[in-house]
Amino acid sequence: MSYDLYMLAPVEGEDPLETLERLAEDESPPPPEVLARNRQIADAVLAAHPAWTKTESETGDWIELDDGEALQVGLSEHEASFSFPYWDSLDTDRILDDIGSAAEVISGETGWRLYDPQIEQFLDPARDRAAFKKAFGAGTDAVNRIEQEHAEVEPPRPPWWKRLL
Repeated sequence: MSYDLYMLAPVEGEDPLETLERLAEDESPPPPEVLARNRQIADAVLAAHPAWTKTESETGDWIELDDGEALQVGLSEHEASFSFPYWDSLDTDRILDDIGSAAEVISGETGWRLYDPQIEQFLDPARDRAAFKKAFGAGTDAVNRIEQEHAEVEPPRPPWWKRLL
């Protein structure tokens, strides 16, 4: 399970998740200027985070940036996405700082805003830090509880060689 954030152009009167769903239905290839824009954005984000890596699809219709630890940033024609796991050990302050700096670059090129479906609002990583941490903590607690319940229901299987004997 992961915590996901999205950047998109808000549409007046439309729920941001409905906007994302509607935009995902567009399967036409992005125009060359969008591909160039996304490469420019990726290069600017990588300049601020040189340890990150970039992966691009063969057709160039999406780009993924990876911090090598937990955070993945995806760029496509109509949106950007941020995804990271619900790990107790995750440094949420660092994640928010990285998201904030990448979102600033993306917004500067596209005008998109950062949306957090967990708290159901557009997010400013600096202003909404407490709300983000609360939602992340609740998600982490839920994942830990599910993992614990799963471990209690299904005891670990013995190794294959013990099952043969």
